[in-house]
Amino acid sequence: MSKYFNYKEFANQLRFQVRGVIPEKYKENEVYIRDMVYQMSLIAAKALYEEDDIEENNCQCITQIIAEWTFHKTIDLISCNIPKEYHEPVLHKINYEIYQLLVKFDDASKSEVLNKAEKLVNKTYKKTMLKLYEKKCIDKPTYTKTFSQSNIDEMMPYYPISIWDILKVHPFITLAYIFALPVTLITSLLSFYADRMLVGIPSLALFSLFLFRFLTRKSLIATIHPKYLQ
Repeated sequence: MSKYFNYKEFANQLRFQVRGVIPEKYKENEVYIRDMVYQMSLIAAKALYEEDDIEENNCQCITQIIAEWTFHKTIDLISCNIPKEYHEPVLHKINYEIYQLLVKFDDASKSEVLNKAEKLVNKTYKKTMLKLYEKKCIDKPTYTKTFSQSNIDEMMPYYPISIWDILKVHPFITLAYIFALPVTLITSLLSFYADRMLVGIPSLALFSLFLFRFLTRKSLIATIHPKYLQ
């Protein structure tokens, strides 16, 4: 059991961070997508928590990968007009296959592992769509559309690449930075004005560090397509 892995909190973080990366045309489904990411992340994270020999970092990585593929495939299912009653079974099947693959590796973040996961996702997704078609759960035009529909390339412009995107993804953390930045800056300026260098220099150093971290933060939710891992 990975006792240091707070799986509930981590799954909740992933759900929260989805807010900043959903394209405008899917905004009406935002709550649904977020809840699906949370639900699937929580299932995977709890299973990883109960594993005996998986490090906390790898638990987080595997959960994140499953969350990201849940995110992408939920949007694909919505885009292809797959009835919602089939979404969970499809996602459960995909995520089960991902889980069984990734727990075999000590570091699931390696590009070769992610390549294997991507191929497995695509293979499993096609199989599940074929089964839905064979059972007459979806018609032929819908089934055909599933082959060409993939939101990864389409989604790329929406991943947090500017400070304003990050503000949406991490509002509470951002508030902490917004409080810390002026406090450290004002403290350093007042200390320099009062000729208290022993306080001013560390305060200025803290301000610089906080500012750098604030401007270079990234979201946990990021595309895992191998071509973006360069």
